[in-house]
Amino acid sequence: MLGTLARKLWLQITGEKSTGPIEGLDLEVASPRALKEKEILHWCGLQWQGRGISCFKADKISNHWLKNPWTGLMTESEFILALKTRTKTFPSISSRTAASIPRCRLCSRGPESLGHIICACPSLKDIRMARHNTICTILIREASALGWTCLSEPKLMTRDESGEDTLFEMEFFKRGKYFPFPEQVRLLHSSIQTVRVWGFPLGARGKWHGPNSSLLRALGVPEARLVPLARKIVMRSIFGTLRICKTFNSLVSSGGKEPHSEGQ
Repeated sequence: MLGTLARKLWLQITGEKSTGPIEGLDLEVASPRALKEKEILHWCGLQWQGRGISCFKADKISNHWLKNPWTGLMTESEFILALKTRTKTFPSISSRTAASIPRCRLCSRGPESLGHIICACPSLKDIRMARHNTICTILIREASALGWTCLSEPKLMTRDESGEDTLFEMEFFKRGKYFPFPEQVRLLHSSIQTVRVWGFPLGARGKWHGPNSSLLRALGVPEARLVPLARKIVMRSIFGTLRICKTFNSLVSSGGKEPHSEGQ
């Protein structure tokens, strides 16, 4: 039985049929882990669906819901839809063609890719902002409970994870945008000596930006709570994206009537 399984794995991984004794096979090569690595590399190499996949590899916070979606209170249909967004198989026009991507059926202003739908389509702006504001509310409540005074701007940067460096680029952009902020704070509040600017980007498909954990620690979030809080924020981002995708499908089916903004 073990020999049969090893030979099947060897064939799947190397493409070579083994007829010799099992002792001649390198079981490190013919292993479930090696097969998983091969499948990941294959998926990452796909023209459309492979973009922005490698950044999720071995990310326990971003991937925690995959093992047990019910801990995140997902229904079966939501889990399937979340898998489609994570693997970029959500049925947009770009997922069905390798040619140049036609314009979005809702706004006609951009290509109908998953990234456009969940992060840029102006017809879905209100729902997208609701996703942002939900995450902002979580951060404000957490910081307030730790004794911080919070003023909120109704915008949080959430981007499609199109590459390994996307969220780092967004963090850098945010820091640059608010570079003048520390001096203004010191002018308004002479008692404040130290002001730090942080970016807090999130992936629209549930990618947790590692440096965000440093911000939570700086706020005083205990280590025992840090991972559960990060997972909660990831799930809010995913649920917000699922709502955007559902609304997109509904609007396309109904001819593009604008949605009403609602809380999540």
